[in-house]
Amino acid sequence: MIRFPPRGGLQNPGGEIAASETIKLETEMTKTRIFRFFATTAFVAVVACAGAVAQNTTSAEIEKWKAAAEKGEAWAQYNLGVAYSHGNGVAEDKREAVRWYRKAAEQGFAAAQGALGSAYNIGEGVVEDKREAVRWWRKAAEQGNAPAQYLVGLAYYIGEGVAEDMREAVRWWRKSAEQGLVEAQGDLGAAYALGEGVAKDKREAARWWRKAAEQGHDVAQTRLAGAYWLGKGVITDKRESYIWTSIATVNGNERAYAFLRSQRWRDFLSQSEIGSAQKEAARRLEEIDRRKEKHDKKFVQ
Repeated sequence: MIRFPPRGGLQNPGGEIAASETIKLETEMTKTRIFRFFATTAFVAVVACAGAVAQNTTSAEIEKWKAAAEKGEAWAQYNLGVAYSHGNGVAEDKREAVRWYRKAAEQGFAAAQGALGSAYNIGEGVVEDKREAVRWWRKAAEQGNAPAQYLVGLAYYIGEGVAEDMREAVRWWRKSAEQGLVEAQGDLGAAYALGEGVAKDKREAARWWRKAAEQGHDVAQTRLAGAYWLGKGVITDKRESYIWTSIATVNGNERAYAFLRSQRWRDFLSQSEIGSAQKEAARRLEEIDRRKEKHDKKFVQ
C-alpha cells in the first residue's frame, strides 16, 4: 500500500468533478506559475551548483585542503570555499568562502565558478550583483556544468543580470535537461506546454515532464497527471493520471493532494482498478526513489 501523508487521501476519493477543476488545472499553467523557479535560488545555486562538503569534515582534512589550496590547487580552494560557506569543519564565514571560490574560479574550476555566481546572486559574502552572478554562471555553463546551465536559463527567463530572452532560456535549459537535471527538465516541459521560447508541443511537454517525474520532481508528476487526465500530449488515461497524482501526493505536493480528493475517480475507475493503480504507484515510488538518489549524487553532492 502507498504511504500517504497523515491526512490520507484515498479513503474518500469521491467528490464533485466540476468543470472548474479542469479549468483550474489549465489556468494554473501560466508563465508565472508553471516554471519551477525557486525565488531563493540558494538550493539549486549553492547546493546543486557548488556541491557540498560532508558535515563531519575533520580538522585534519581542513588543514590538508589549506595546504593544497595555498599551493594553488583549485579543487582544494573550492573545497575550502564550500566548508566556509556551510560551516563544515570551520566556523561559517561567507566572505572567506567567496575568497576561496574566487581563487578556484579564476583558474577555471567550473563548480567554483557556479558557486561564486550564486554568492553574487544572493549577496552572500559579497555585494549582490546579478550581472556578475550570470557572468560566473555562464563560465561554468560553458564548461558543461548542468546546474549552471539551468541557472543561466533562469536568468534569461526572468531577465535578471541579462535581458529577458525566452529562446535563450530554453536553449540553456535544454543543455541542462539533456544532462538529466530535474529542474531543467521540468521547466523545459513547461516551455513546450506554453510555447514560450519554442513552438508549442504538448507531446514534448509531457515527454520532459515524464523525465522529471521519474526522478522525483513533484510538480512534474502533478503536471503529468493533469496531462493524462485531460489528454494533453498523451492519450487520456484516468488510471495513469491516478497513479501520478498519488505519487505526487506522497511526495507532498499540495495541488496533487487537492486534485486527488476533488476528482470522482470512481466514475472512471472500478475499486479493483483503483487498488491496482495504488500498487503500481507504490512500485514506481521505489524506482523513483532510486533514480532521485542517483540524480542527487550526480548534481548535489
